[in-house]
Amino acid sequence: ISGSKAFVGLSQYMSGPITTVSPPTVNNTIGIYYDTDSAPSGSWILMSRGTGSAFSSSVSNMSRSFDDVYDCYMYAPASSSFISISLHNLNQRYTYLNDYRITGSALPEETSFLTPHAHVSNGSQSNPQNIELMRIYIEGS
Repeated sequence: ISGSKAFVGLSQYMSGPITTVSPPTVNNTIGIYYDTDSAPSGSWILMSRGTGSAFSSSVSNMSRSFDDVYDCYMYAPASSSFISISLHNLNQRYTYLNDYRITGSALPEETSFLTPHAHVSNGSQSNPQNIELMRIYIEGS
């Protein structure tokens, strides 16, 4: 897994798989990722970026695993000033984040169109990488 990349979330990026770039450098992006140069090695990182500086934070104890199944919920009430994120490990019955709120300039612009992304890349190593997306649910008002 060392040297590989992954991103699961929403972004306005439309130039191919978002794993061809570093997600925190892409405006109007929110999700979880890891990159070949991510620190600490082996952890998923929660990130969000509007059009200014990016917010990113390593998700404590959420290591990259071939065996784990995660639920990731992102919720933004209409006309709100936050996006709420919850992350759960279904195998271990463990909650990493529960109603964690991203606010301020790190939020994607409310007028940008964000599309779902779930990409993985073997990056700098030769072993193939896989990601399984079991479901996606999007609701608009």
